[in-house]
This record gives sequence, structure tokens and C-alpha cells, in this order.
Amino acid sequence: MLLDRIDRVITRSTAELTAEELGRLFNALSGSETIKRYEYDHRPKGGTTIFNVTSMFLLYLFMECRRQT
Repeated sequence: MLLDRIDRVITRSTAELTAEELGRLFNALSGSETIKRYEYDHRPKGGTTIFNVTSMFLLYLFMECRRQT
């Protein structure tokens, strides 16, 4: 499972995430074999720029908590 070793965030969904909570989420998600396998299977063939799935997901989550676009 994707989030099998992740700690629960102890804030309500309407509260902002702290840097510590984002760090715990990053560590848990970056160690996920599912994400590593997805990034390996979907890497570009050429020398294009690649954004880390975990970093982009946490950026989206952070922006969503702050209700930013």
C-alpha cells in the first residue's frame, strides 16, 4: 500500500500543515516503493526536466491547505 508506514497528521483538514508534518509526509512518501516504481516506469527517454512526484504532491497539498492556486 502507498501509505502503509505513514504517521497520521494530527491536525484537522482545515488547519495548515506545519513544516514538521510536511517533513514526516515527505520521508514516508519518498520511501514508498510504489512511487519509486512509478517514477522509474514513467521517466522520460530524453534529457528533459523531471519533477519528483513526492515533492509535487506535497506542494499541491500545501497549496490546497492555504487555498491557493
